[in-house]
Amino acid sequence: MSHAFEDPGRFEVGIDYERFPQLDRIAGNDCVVTLAGKGRGEYACDWQTMAMNYSLQHSVAPDRPIFNSENHLIADGDARYIPENYIRTVYWQEAIHGQGATTTWVWERGQAGDLAENILTRANCVRALGRVALDLQRLAPEVHALSQAPADIAILYAYSSLLPSKDYVDEARALFEGAYFTGTVTDFVTERQIESGGSARYKLVVVPRASHAPDAVVAALND
Repeated sequence: MSHAFEDPGRFEVGIDYERFPQLDRIAGNDCVVTLAGKGRGEYACDWQTMAMNYSLQHSVAPDRPIFNSENHLIADGDARYIPENYIRTVYWQEAIHGQGATTTWVWERGQAGDLAENILTRANCVRALGRVALDLQRLAPEVHALSQAPADIAILYAYSSLLPSKDYVDEARALFEGAYFTGTVTDFVTERQIESGGSARYKLVVVPRASHAPDAVVAALND
């Protein structure tokens, strides 16, 4: 549930990223945030994958808290030093994007295979996790209010355009990144939502290189 903006193969296996968060009272996922480090790109960590997928889940199921039941913020076997401020950043950003609960991969003393270099082996990271957990509980009403802030902008989640090429996904990622730094809250609006009038509450709906769409969606956007 954290691969909605990937290669077209996700479409081919039949995963409907809009329907899954609506199935139950909790929207679950298994999401990854990675520490990039110096000289490995524009940002110190890959925040955008989480932010986009959480935003989509929150947009289609706003009353369901997000539960990341396998929170991958330290890569398996990553022997680098992981700073405390990275740990705090990840949990804070997830929380303001609607995360109501999480379990971290992995609280384990074993060091074999996927368990190698996990968070429990890092005293500074354990301390940071404990402190941020206390902070988020203490500030839960304010954090929840941030996660519920209404959006003025929506990006079309063009399910019909996922398969033909990767153009839509690439443009959607670039658009989300740009909108993120304008200081406004950005949602995703789906084809089903637009067909039922769900786009009317936004001041702006942006369509990022959607090559295919149902006739009803095109008509609603034109209106």
